[in-house]
Amino acid sequence: MRKSKNEAAAELGRRTLVRKLKSRLNKHLQLNPGVSDEDSAPSELRRQLEQCRNAVNAEFLKVTGGDELERLLKIQRQETVDLQKQEVTPHNLPGRDVLKKIAELATPRGSYEALRNAIVNEMAREGYQPPAMKAVLDRCLSSANST
Repeated sequence: MRKSKNEAAAELGRRTLVRKLKSRLNKHLQLNPGVSDEDSAPSELRRQLEQCRNAVNAEFLKVTGGDELERLLKIQRQETVDLQKQEVTPHNLPGRDVLKKIAELATPRGSYEALRNAIVNEMAREGYQPPAMKAVLDRCLSSANST
């Protein structure tokens, strides 16, 4: 289980870093939202697209130039190590990710769904209802009954 938690933490770290990098680039991909399609002349759209390209290129240079990328990787690696050092599964580490890693080791075809279903079936057989899961199910049922 610890190995699966550590692998899931490393994967979460990689995803988080990629998400941060994409966010830094994506924030520059904005065309003028206040202008309707009919009001946009080709020359205006070209100008806006060139502004986007220039801003994305400038951000790309910031990330890849100097030590910025190394700094971001160092932060990501330290956050991963911190997660891996925790004895229990941290709240910010999705249980689904850990279960997927366990499934890769414990089930014939690495099927997360098979492992998840086996766990849920065993919980139902034992009559165990985790409070958070029960609350979500109650909200779903309440919403379904009110429509």
